[in-house]
Amino acid sequence: MIPRDWSAANAAALVLLLSCAAIVGAVAQREVSAGPPGPAPAAAPARSPAAAAAAPRAAGARDAAALDRLVLETVARNPFRAERSRGAGRFRLPGSEAPAGPPGAATAPAAVQLPPPPPPRLPTPQFRLVGTAVLGGGGGLAAIEVPGAPPRVVNVGESISGFRLESVTPVEARLRGADTTLVIRSSSPTP
Repeated sequence: MIPRDWSAANAAALVLLLSCAAIVGAVAQREVSAGPPGPAPAAAPARSPAAAAAAPRAAGARDAAALDRLVLETVARNPFRAERSRGAGRFRLPGSEAPAGPPGAATAPAAVQLPPPPPPRLPTPQFRLVGTAVLGGGGGLAAIEVPGAPPRVVNVGESISGFRLESVTPVEARLRGADTTLVIRSSSPTP
């Protein structure tokens, strides 16, 4: 019974909702009572396009059972099992053209040329600034020590262990590598 204070739209929506619920219940009951699917049907002979288009409409309930069988067959084959191996040739959709070439010859996919990997990044040396000398016109030099080697005097523009000395101040030296800029400071400023 629909309450009297409901509008016609609310009453129509309730009727529609109850109708849909009844249809869903009937379909669910039919599917549950249908039982497990049987063996796959034998392949049908070739049909004309018009007959093939009319067949799904006539099949009706058989389509759901065929779909259930297809799903169960696929699950039984387990396409994700560990011992599965790669196929002999490239996958082709049914009806697609075969690749050109001698019959039975599988064609390999074209090789993709990848760029060479970047060179491995070398660890940054632990430089120690021993001292600097600032010269006029942006020039200068720095005494730099690399662990395990005696200090070396490097002029601005020269390199040490893959780093080029860019500039010097009384208390620091700026070194630039391929992708790194280092600023090393003297532990004691020079007077």
